[in-house]
This record gives sequence, C-alpha cells and structure tokens, in this order.
Amino acid sequence: LDPGNSTGYLSYAEHLGASGRHQKALDTILKALELDPCNPGVNSQVSYAYAVTGNVEQALKYLRIARDLGHPSAIYILIDYEIDLGEFEEGRRLVAENAAEIGEDNADGYLRLIAAAEDPAKVDQYLAEEAQHVNEYPIWHAMDNVRLGRVDAGVHALTEASIDGSDWMSLWVPGTELVRRHERFGELVRAAGLDDFWDEVGWPPQCSRNGDRITCD
Repeated sequence: LDPGNSTGYLSYAEHLGASGRHQKALDTILKALELDPCNPGVNSQVSYAYAVTGNVEQALKYLRIARDLGHPSAIYILIDYEIDLGEFEEGRRLVAENAAEIGEDNADGYLRLIAAAEDPAKVDQYLAEEAQHVNEYPIWHAMDNVRLGRVDAGVHALTEASIDGSDWMSLWVPGTELVRRHERFGELVRAAGLDDFWDEVGWPPQCSRNGDRITCD
C-alpha cells in the first residue's frame, strides 16, 4: 500500500471487512481517515468498521459525517441502523424528513418494514409484498427475512442468491448473528471461497470450523 494514498487503504479495508477480518479493517480504514478526513467513502467505511466491531456510537457518528459530506447511500444505511437497533420512531423521523431524497417508494417500503418489525402480525404481508422484487434485490429480501425473525428463510434465500464481496459486508453487521450461527452458514462461506482464503491468511477470531460446519459470532 502507498502510505500516502487513502484510496488504497479504503479498498483494502473494504476487502478486509467483507472477509470478516474486522479489527484489521478498522486499523486500515483509520489510516485512510488520517489521510483524507473529508472523504465521504472513507467516513462511511469507518462507520462500517466500528459497527462490526461493536462500537455503535462511533458507527453512527461517522455515518452522519459521511452523509453530511454527501455520501449517496448514507441516509439508507442510517435508517437501516435505526431499524436494526429497534429505534423505530427515529427511523420514522428519518424517513419523513428525507422522503424527497430517498423517493416515495423507498419511504413507503421503510414505513411498512418498521410496522412489520413492531407487529409480528404484519410480517407475512410485508414479505409477500416485497417478494415481487426478489429477483431485483435478492440480498435485500434475504436480509428482510432475517431482521423480521425468519432466519431459516433468509439463509435459504442467501444460498440461492449470488453473493458477491460487497454483499458479504451485510452479513457481518449487528443483527445478523443468527445467520452466522446457522447450520447452513458454512455453505455461504464455501461458495465464496472464504474458508480457503482463511486457511491461507488465518481464520478470523470470531469464526470456527467443526467438520463441515462453519459458524461465526
């Protein structure tokens, strides 16, 4: 890595984060932040690195900075964070205040997701409505199943989808622990070649292999 180039550190931190090597990803992205503190992409990745290492306060802080700097996805990630933290009223407030930015369809989808998260009786209807978009956004549909308590269905959807490097970042965030502890998680790991990669570079401390079963905390 070029010690004076934040882009290299950013790319490497994204790779580390997607492959589950979270502490090294945090150390790496903080170097990028030192070099380029006003880069929205760097601040967003700092937020992610703090989220997956358990520091929610810092994750929210840097995500808000990324948004203020113009990161186009920051508002969506911020709303997702609040929903996953169970802060439904804050989620609604963000949706209402940013409806013009995120669009009417997305705003409506978020409000229906929050309603389903609050009321289990609305889960089936929400998932059925969203299933029509499964081919367009398979990772989103899978993660909606997970966050609404349908972990088996979510993991099955993940095994059926084509999960690339950036999608893997979604599988390490808080709230997805049951996916990583699921008996079929090893299928996802092997399909991505992560087990072979970890054999070469070292397994993340949160992951273990017992026969064919691979789980991560």
